[in-house]
Amino acid sequence: MAILEHIPRVAGLVRWDKHGPRFKLTATGTAIQDGHFDDPGRLFDRWQGPKWIETALGNFLTWQRFFGRVREANVNDLALFLAVIRESAKYTSLHYPHSKFSVILWDGRDDARLAVIERELKKAGISVHRLTSIVPDFATNSMSYVLSAHDLHPNPGLHKQLADYLAQHIFEAAMQ
Repeated sequence: MAILEHIPRVAGLVRWDKHGPRFKLTATGTAIQDGHFDDPGRLFDRWQGPKWIETALGNFLTWQRFFGRVREANVNDLALFLAVIRESAKYTSLHYPHSKFSVILWDGRDDARLAVIERELKKAGISVHRLTSIVPDFATNSMSYVLSAHDLHPNPGLHKQLADYLAQHIFEAAMQ
């Protein structure tokens, strides 16, 4: 599953993921793991200072908005997100050579990044399945497919529809 909320998550911008894996883009556009979000910070990927300096700077909202975790996801974060998915597909192919890597793109809202994600993943040879193709009324009836208004994770009904789709369109196709 790929959801738009994964873009800020992979960039380390979500408050609840303090120790998640930190990735960075290489000069060739691939993603590599570069520690964890709570490792001592780096300024412009060059200088790594003591933790107390990062803690002190973290108290200034201006610093956090430009260099920290209190900012909106941007195009660089989208590029990192796409690179992480491409690297995941490469890893899967290398370690599970007879497997098929597919992405279910959680769409259903008007956001230009969805088309970019689909285009870039398809360009990389990754199979993309839009959630609204699997569950046609998802965009107009999304709340009936989540746990609650306070927890937007898929509910058992949506999991069943996804499982049925995977069994019919991906697993059966792989067996032929």
